[in-house]
Amino acid sequence: LRSFMSFIESASIILRHGSHFFLIQRSRDSRYWPHYWGFPGGKKEDDEDIFDAAKRELQEETGVSVDACDIISLITIEAHYIDGVRKNTLYLFDNWGGAPENLESKIHSDTGWFTLEDLPYPMIPHVKEGFFALLDGKQNLIYNGI
Repeated sequence: LRSFMSFIESASIILRHGSHFFLIQRSRDSRYWPHYWGFPGGKKEDDEDIFDAAKRELQEETGVSVDACDIISLITIEAHYIDGVRKNTLYLFDNWGGAPENLESKIHSDTGWFTLEDLPYPMIPHVKEGFFALLDGKQNLIYNGI
């Protein structure tokens, strides 16, 4: 059974502007989490540092650039699902270059700025849990999903 399980390592960037956070919605054709909301990011390449993967994905998806010296905080999430483990690192930024827009409309169907009170539904479960844990000052989270 274990040989069928997968391990995926990814990272996402949280852009915060005042009380608003930038989120992106996966398209209905997405292989993972279709129609779910999350933060810009994606899987790391074999030769990539995890932050470099997040930075690259953010640039590709939104046109925004970030610098490691501007990281406010980060959290590492270990999400356990029936088909395997996903390790996801979230990085929080208040400072970046450019104005975020949806540059990959085949992959993402929508974007928006949301407050904590009006977060979109549905959000990717382990990302939502990790987001709130990050805001609570935690640096690690183990999430036991479906």
